[in-house]
Amino acid sequence: MVKDKALETGSKSVDAARSLSNETLDRANSVKANSPARSPSECAVGAEARRSAARKAE
Repeated sequence: MVKDKALETGSKSVDAARSLSNETLDRANSVKANSPARSPSECAVGAEARRSAARKAE
């Protein structure tokens, strides 16, 4: 009886983790599909601009 309950609880935890993982992956794929493609150099330029703006704000 206790073993069955433990297996059932473990199974529910695995299902919950899988569901959360799938939702997160779906969200990430949606964001990726709706974002403009950027080259690595564009990403680096944007990162430097953010760092520069943060330094100016200090």
